[in-house]
Formats: sequence, C-alpha cells, structure tokens
Amino acid sequence: MITGIDAGKLAKLQSLIENGKEKQFYNWRVWRDHVRPEVLRLDHNECYYCHKAVNNRTAIVHHVELLTA
Repeated sequence: MITGIDAGKLAKLQSLIENGKEKQFYNWRVWRDHVRPEVLRLDHNECYYCHKAVNNRTAIVHHVELLTA
C-alpha cells in the first residue's frame, strides 16, 4: 500500500488515471498530508533536476512527472 492510500482511494486514483484526470490527485488531502512529505523525505528535500546545477533544498515538489497508467 502506498503511504496513506487505502484500497478504495487507490481504486479511485486508478480511475482518475484511466480517465485522464490524474491532476486531481494533487488536490487530495492524502497527497498533501502523507504522500508529498514522503516524496520529499525520500529525495532528501532536494530537487532531482535542480540538484545537478545547484544544491537546491526545497519545501515544494516540483518538476513532477504526472501519474500515468
């Protein structure tokens, strides 16, 4: 299970992806409260793309690859 996403929410996310509405996921509380902080932690709060040019610590997730099926 993805952090904070139960089976029902995962099914809804899969439906959004299939219908081309995956951007809606980034408005969900589970993204803000669970997934986003985990992504930042895994990336050591560093932007993958910006880090190559400058040691860029960040508080936001940017340069995001959108969810696709």
